[in-house]
Amino acid sequence: MGERSVRNAEVEGSIPFGSTFGKLVLSYQVLARKYRPEKFQDVLGQGHVTQTLLNAFERERIAHAYLFAGPRGVGKTTTARILAKALNCLTDANGNPCNECNNCQEIASSRSMDVLEIDGASNRGIDEIRNLRELVKYSPINVKFKVFIIDEVHMLTQAAFNALLKTLEEPPPHGKFILCTTDIQKVPSTIISRCQRFDFHRISVSVVQERLAEILKSEKVKVDKEALKEIARKADGSMRDALSILDQVIAYGGDVISMDEVAKVLGLIPHETYFKFTEFVRKKNSEKLIALLREIRTTGTPLEDVASGLTAHVRNLLYASVDKGLDALELNEDVKQSYTDEIQHWDNRDLLRIGNILSDFSKEIKKAEHPQILLEMTALKLLEFDSTESIQD
Repeated sequence: MGERSVRNAEVEGSIPFGSTFGKLVLSYQVLARKYRPEKFQDVLGQGHVTQTLLNAFERERIAHAYLFAGPRGVGKTTTARILAKALNCLTDANGNPCNECNNCQEIASSRSMDVLEIDGASNRGIDEIRNLRELVKYSPINVKFKVFIIDEVHMLTQAAFNALLKTLEEPPPHGKFILCTTDIQKVPSTIISRCQRFDFHRISVSVVQERLAEILKSEKVKVDKEALKEIARKADGSMRDALSILDQVIAYGGDVISMDEVAKVLGLIPHETYFKFTEFVRKKNSEKLIALLREIRTTGTPLEDVASGLTAHVRNLLYASVDKGLDALELNEDVKQSYTDEIQHWDNRDLLRIGNILSDFSKEIKKAEHPQILLEMTALKLLEFDSTESIQD
């Protein structure tokens, strides 16, 4: 049956929609969408934002415009959607949407004609903002407030920002604006001054790890605690990134996930590799150091990750030199003990000099034409370092 015949059969009803290949395509929902927060209390790591919004509902002090700024995947757009539901929920729940009434369900499924989510990257011109200004004049159809969520608002042109100014400052009583951005520096101060600004923070590794454990329990998937911590650390404070990585790992490992599988999927470099690197530098063992660099190259790990990993490793060594410094790092006990043992052979001043060179190396490698050569030259440069001596010695 050809492609046209399949389409015709679907239209005529001989192939029910959702059967055969339809089910395979549409049945699965990624974890980031399946476990998206539905209430303010479900948004993790942003208590300073959610509690302020809940208090605003309780005291009936809802602003006409909000600006949510912060890194990717920390809950800005999700909080904006929850706020839109709270504004238009048919039950009076002091800012907590019921998620059951018709308004809440329409907003959650993006079917509401009065809650418009606009992508600032693809609707960045003055014409789109003029259309928005016309839309906000009309009263909402089925809800109390017409809400405009502009995602990645920093992508708007200067002319578009200028067109938005007056409407943003004095919208009609039924109009509410929620602007979201990952780059607050590009948003004009005239826009910021017309909004209530909330800065979203990166989510801590422990909070991400705890949430991932809850989700895996619901999904009936078993995972090593150390593997879960590596996923949370790789996400770098982004819950969405953590759930995307978790999806990928489950697809690879199935119902039981080990640390080895996570390392393969994420291309993680074992801690032992970093310890070997600093040991060979300390012992001036050029032969073993070059062999180690060759081994790193064969793993296929992005050299930007190698550079950031080495920099973090030297940072961890410096923490180990401070009393109870390792308690501030989210590492397992075996790794902490390795740092405690290794720091006995180092002078802090040497580590600070090495850290400075690796920090510069991390910046340069992102734009290097031959990153592998740059890595090797940096390693050989470290071999030429003399140990620090005090003036008294």
